[in-house]
Amino acid sequence: MSVGPPLHPRLSALRAPAFLEVTRRAAELRAAGRPVLSLAFGEPGFDPPAAARDAAVRLIQQGDVRYTSMDGLEPLRTAIAERIGARRRLPLGPENVVVCVGATQAISSAVRATVKSGDEVVVPAPYWPPYVDVVGLAGGRPVCPRGRPEHGFKLTAERLRRSLSARTRWLFLNSPNNPSGAVYSAAELSALAEVLRDFPWVGVISDEIYEDLAFQGWAPSLLDVAPDLADRTLIVGGMSKGFAMTGFRIGWAVGPKRLVRAVTWLQALSTFTPPAVGQAAALAALTACEQPAVAERARLRERCAVVVRRLLAGTALRITPPEGAFYLLCDARAYIDGARAGAPSDDTALALALLERAEVATMPGGAFGLDGYLRLAFGGPDAEVDEAVERLVAALAAMASRAYPRQTFASAPT
Repeated sequence: MSVGPPLHPRLSALRAPAFLEVTRRAAELRAAGRPVLSLAFGEPGFDPPAAARDAAVRLIQQGDVRYTSMDGLEPLRTAIAERIGARRRLPLGPENVVVCVGATQAISSAVRATVKSGDEVVVPAPYWPPYVDVVGLAGGRPVCPRGRPEHGFKLTAERLRRSLSARTRWLFLNSPNNPSGAVYSAAELSALAEVLRDFPWVGVISDEIYEDLAFQGWAPSLLDVAPDLADRTLIVGGMSKGFAMTGFRIGWAVGPKRLVRAVTWLQALSTFTPPAVGQAAALAALTACEQPAVAERARLRERCAVVVRRLLAGTALRITPPEGAFYLLCDARAYIDGARAGAPSDDTALALALLERAEVATMPGGAFGLDGYLRLAFGGPDAEVDEAVERLVAALAAMASRAYPRQTFASAPT
């Protein structure tokens, strides 16, 4: 006999992320003493700014660790407004900003504030898994047009138009993209904006958390090319990626006051306020203009080229070269064969097989809406990434299931 209230049906309907099985098994292997290396997690391999660390220590030592305002410290909101306003040439003030417990909370609160049962949200695949989950929890239906490799896995204007309806409430855009590393060009964003102008009831959640990790140094935003859409666009960002401050848990949502107020109230019902220590650290980093990602972009681009070259030379993986972030999205279908005994039947089985045989953790593409792929994160220490790649090459050579044309490095980053 069950005790207590049953779980909400929307919660039970959520799919368990495919990568949870991989992460659980990786933890078991490490606990057993196996030397598991990870190409699985989106954790920057560089250090947070010294100014941020010093500010956090100073606040703790002073004992001034208390509640802040629900939407975040005003000096921090002002600094964020100035940063985004200068980059996107928008007239923003602190009233246009809410500081959140990471970018994830900003996205979740925005969706819960606006999406009701039966509404649709366009989430281009491949996508970061929480996008579709928060839509489902709100009672909405994710519409997931799948990007094509020849388009860099990016949403085209034609696919967007076919995906929109009278029930659509939001379009998610993520550039640079997790998991593909794709960066939308200004021309591509302009084409999407032309479609959106025909659907004035559709808002845009522009997840720009990786904006400082575009290899060319600049990732265009929708509002760079379509400032007329500002009244229905919410820019989401944070300190986790460009500043390597994942554990400080500071993100933000920037946009129209009515949306910012809604996000603030929902946030107050879950975490009440963002963490004081994280806000102090974020303000110090923004004020000092100390951003490690600026110095890391060249290293990440170089690391990407080295990893892609090695994988293309030694495996049957097919890779669409990324333009930012620190992820490779690899077509691994050459190694998947549900009809052949002993061969992995899907990408999760392949990731688990590589974990056992190569002692390397990877992310199955099905978690990102792209079955048959693997996501590899190359942002970690160079020596560990090199060793992990060599292990993968050896393991994949031993388990190749069928002949598959190899790419040449001509299409990889240089």
